[in-house]
Amino acid sequence: MEAKSLLVLLVRREMQSYGLRLTRRYRDIVDRDDVLSAVDFALLRAVERFDSSRGIFLVFAMIWVRREVHHLVRREITWRRRRTQQDWLIEP
Repeated sequence: MEAKSLLVLLVRREMQSYGLRLTRRYRDIVDRDDVLSAVDFALLRAVERFDSSRGIFLVFAMIWVRREVHHLVRREITWRRRRTQQDWLIEP
């Protein structure tokens, strides 16, 4: 098994629970499956950019997961606001 895929397998579950903890406050806004997909995407990006001479992969992955989950929440909130404004403008 390749070293990069082994890294992902070792930290995936922990990163998924970390991502869900980050969105605990926004459970009614963000779907659980979307959060898990964002975590997987962030892990893949982290593995691509990881340099073992600069630190521990787990810490590096947490930064990428936090960033991607916050982007997901921000996009969802923005989309809902726009949707609400459009509905408000359309209503007579």
